[in-house]
Amino acid sequence: MVARAQAFTSDISVLIDPETIVLPDFVSTLNYSYKVDHDWLLVASSRNVSNFPFYLSDDGKNWQRKDGKRFQEMLDQSPHWNLCEGRLLMAWNSVALPLYTGVLPPFLYGKGVHDPLVISEALSNEFKFVFDASWTISSFSVVDPKHRSNLSSRGTIGSDGGERSWEYVGNSHLGSLYGSSFFHGINYATLITELKIKLLSYDQLQSLAPLDFPFSLESLLSVIADKNKTVVLAVAGYSYRDMLMSWGLPVFSDPSTPSNTSFDDCDFGTKYFQRVSKVKSRMVLQILKLGYNVLLSDVDVYWFKNPLPLLYSFGPSVLTAQSDEYNATGPINLPWTLNSGFYFARCDASTIAAMEKVVKHAATSNLSEQPNFYDTLCGEGGSNRVGDNRCMEPETNLTIHFLDRNLFPNGAYSGLWQKKNVKRACEKKGCFVLHNNWFTGRLRKLECQVLSGLREYDISTRMCMHSWHRTKSAIFT
Repeated sequence: MVARAQAFTSDISVLIDPETIVLPDFVSTLNYSYKVDHDWLLVASSRNVSNFPFYLSDDGKNWQRKDGKRFQEMLDQSPHWNLCEGRLLMAWNSVALPLYTGVLPPFLYGKGVHDPLVISEALSNEFKFVFDASWTISSFSVVDPKHRSNLSSRGTIGSDGGERSWEYVGNSHLGSLYGSSFFHGINYATLITELKIKLLSYDQLQSLAPLDFPFSLESLLSVIADKNKTVVLAVAGYSYRDMLMSWGLPVFSDPSTPSNTSFDDCDFGTKYFQRVSKVKSRMVLQILKLGYNVLLSDVDVYWFKNPLPLLYSFGPSVLTAQSDEYNATGPINLPWTLNSGFYFARCDASTIAAMEKVVKHAATSNLSEQPNFYDTLCGEGGSNRVGDNRCMEPETNLTIHFLDRNLFPNGAYSGLWQKKNVKRACEKKGCFVLHNNWFTGRLRKLECQVLSGLREYDISTRMCMHSWHRTKSAIFT
């Protein structure tokens, strides 16, 4: 959010929780701050109120109760206001220096540590004058008393030392690896005593319990499955964990995945690749047995629209999969052309029995997952082929349908990755997805992703690169 705010050309940027309500003195405070001849950062903590029995006065200038008591007066006289518990508001000017010059950790939004880290970094580098405007800005949030204990997780560790959620613990670990806390071990609590806002210290970050995955597979499935009991399963390396969790995606660690390997061991065709690729079918089988349909989609498959409605239309006892055939004409179900990086499996008896055969065959094979898939379901040499786009596994009566390559193209079909505008070419063709396979080497795959414009992620800033609407600059006078 800070990086997005800094991308605009306004004189003052404000970062505020969407559930926080500010009163008119917020604008007057910014007007005053705007005149300060220095780079500055303003922070303010809002009050929490459990009910709001006020209505807008006839002149539209005040919130008041039936007895005439104004909300502003009650807010000013509130004796039970804890600066450590409210949601934080931050505002800063854009005179010379940005608010934050480093790389912000990939925090999970709204789950703590972000605001304290930004404020503490501003204090430690002394580029901006930092001041607390909590007593001059009237702001509040209407909260349910039952959930009051969760509010402070966005900014601080509770004064009672109570445990935080796994999301907060994860953010805390990320915070300890970035900025001054990592390089210098600065105690932030000492730095900002004058702000009266209790923040994380370096020692607190270092002493947190080890971060672990909070969900079992069973508990995740019950939360994320759609109304048809279908889940989309993507498989990524452990190094992607923090990024995926910061986007709010549910992450599950498979304990059976091979370990003790280097980054360069994972290229297509290596021994490690052959071993790790078979983890996918084992995981799919496990989910099917728990009663859920699975759409497996490799992380190098780009989606242009939701394929599930079309995949549902094939009915039960049909496994639909992408074809890896690259020739423009001829059968698309030839030997070893079943792409195990994109397929939809239903949790019916035929599919489960067939997947059990795939997993059993792979356990004793030296091949990677994809050839095992084809040999098991379509027979060695394609002995179970039916027509040009199907196979029939005889023991389980499962039909394998190879998807139309114009709608589900692989990386070598129709030269799509060589087009000047890959996205436009795919949308014109009506693609649901496009696979980034059929490239030799990891770096070549990455190069094609970047040059195509489809990779909307900046690794240097850990930021998505979606375009944002520009707004006119605003100056408070």
